[in-house]
Amino acid sequence: MKIGVIIAMDIEYRQMFDALGGNHGRLGNNDIVLWQCGIGKVNAAVGTMHLCQAHAPEAIVSTGLAGGIDAQLQVMDILAASQAVYHDVDCGMGNAAGQVQGMPARFDADPRLLSAAVVLGDGAGVKSGLICTGDQFITDRPSLDAIKRRFPDGLACDMESAAIAHTCHLLGIPFLSLRVISDTPGNTDNHQAQWDTFLANMGSHSFSFVKRLLEQL
Repeated sequence: MKIGVIIAMDIEYRQMFDALGGNHGRLGNNDIVLWQCGIGKVNAAVGTMHLCQAHAPEAIVSTGLAGGIDAQLQVMDILAASQAVYHDVDCGMGNAAGQVQGMPARFDADPRLLSAAVVLGDGAGVKSGLICTGDQFITDRPSLDAIKRRFPDGLACDMESAAIAHTCHLLGIPFLSLRVISDTPGNTDNHQAQWDTFLANMGSHSFSFVKRLLEQL
């Protein structure tokens, strides 16, 4: 199977590039294409389209960092997102929270990809649940609380997953988001220090789970 792995930021891309040994490679029985899209929903959607047009992957895995917004997630845990939703979309009457009119209220992960991640991650700090996407880098408790009020089951937030899932939904391509928890803005008094510490200490092991998953699919 040909799998596209899409990543937003340089720091994330370098980690996965090193784990893969380049931006093209083979892991297990799968051909892997690594693609950097840039930060935010528009970059994520356009990057996904470019990846699909250039390489025609049979599945897409989004990986990178996310902020934990639930007490069950700690820094360095991994979220295998069972669903993705926009936390900053409101289309008004007749639409669910986060729903783009005419689209699903939430975008479901591909069941096979999700099941493989959950089984592989059993007992290894991998959780499954909802990721909330918006064009904000969440750094304070009031912003986190606002997201949790709309989506009480949300476990983490990022700036790309729902947009990539949305694009994959339109294209009919299986999708999974795997995110390393980099910070927990609602559970610390010094979020900047927590973020800086993560960046200084995160190692390639943070992304080794993704590599192992790709090898086993």
